[in-house]
Amino acid sequence: MDPWSLCTITQVEELKALIKVLPIWSTGIPVAVTLNQHSFGVLQAKIMDRRFFLSKFKIPPASFGVFGILSMTTTVVFYVQVLVPLLSKFTKRKRGLSLRERMGIGIAISCLATAVSAIVERKRRNEAIREGLSNYPADAVVMNKSAMWLVPQHCLAGIAEAFNFIGQIEFYYSQFPKTMSSIAMSHSQYCEKCDAK
Repeated sequence: MDPWSLCTITQVEELKALIKVLPIWSTGIPVAVTLNQHSFGVLQAKIMDRRFFLSKFKIPPASFGVFGILSMTTTVVFYVQVLVPLLSKFTKRKRGLSLRERMGIGIAISCLATAVSAIVERKRRNEAIREGLSNYPADAVVMNKSAMWLVPQHCLAGIAEAFNFIGQIEFYYSQFPKTMSSIAMSHSQYCEKCDAK
């Protein structure tokens, strides 16, 4: 038989599962765009004063992404250890918030991170113009503005990632059959279908 003219039941079910999660998957696009602006943050930090709280130690420009990783890790631990026990009492759900609620919180925090990033960039740019640095190449100048102003946007992006991407991976894992678990990019074995409702 020609495999293009007849599909197995498994193939049909896998396609239905993929189509079913497309709307949720598409909500992750804005968050992914926000979180993948790494090179811009490096360029921002490169011309700012990178001394760690006015000490002699200078943070390398590409290392500011560590603040996002630390805030993501801290958020996951705080959510699991502190928020889940508190929220489960009010929501009557074993894991506090539903997966969709967690994804929505992640999207909202991602928007906040973008807004903070825009405000900081406007202030940074205005300061560069005020100092007369706009006509110099970026490698040749260092502004008087501290690069620590970039930390909040990285921290908010890490918090958004903790809520949105982890929630999305768990959601996919709960919706896909076991044969598609690699597509869901999940190692989580404890996700239950009731949390996705």
